[in-house]
Amino acid sequence: MSRGRSRSAFQRLCRCGGALLLAIATLTACAAESGLSRSVLGYEGLGRQIVSYYRGRALERNGLCVMPEMDVILTAEVVAEDSEELVIDIGYSWRDEGALDNERFAPGLITQCIGTSTREFLVRKYPDGHVVVVGMGGPQSG
Repeated sequence: MSRGRSRSAFQRLCRCGGALLLAIATLTACAAESGLSRSVLGYEGLGRQIVSYYRGRALERNGLCVMPEMDVILTAEVVAEDSEELVIDIGYSWRDEGALDNERFAPGLITQCIGTSTREFLVRKYPDGHVVVVGMGGPQSG
């Protein structure tokens, strides 16, 4: 009888654990979305552009993490600015979901493919006030 109760308790724990993981994933997604869509340094939509530019090009941990996603923009600081360009230093959190798939082949990879970092982004400014990300510092693919 005790064994049946243990199994039932274990099943309840698994259900609660699953719900907890879902809640964490939802909160992370909400935080990431707010980091994507907010204005950066007063430029509406620049956060979304930065995240998109990073997604297609960035490498992290000296190329160990090859498909990183920027979760949240944490800081933004102007490094240089003139009438045509803006160089900004972006602090961000990131993770590489692809590392989850490779965990069984490279134990410990997932713990190495989550972190925070900074990069410089080059932004072109146009006379009508809109801006476009045109470059990024740091390790990149291809």
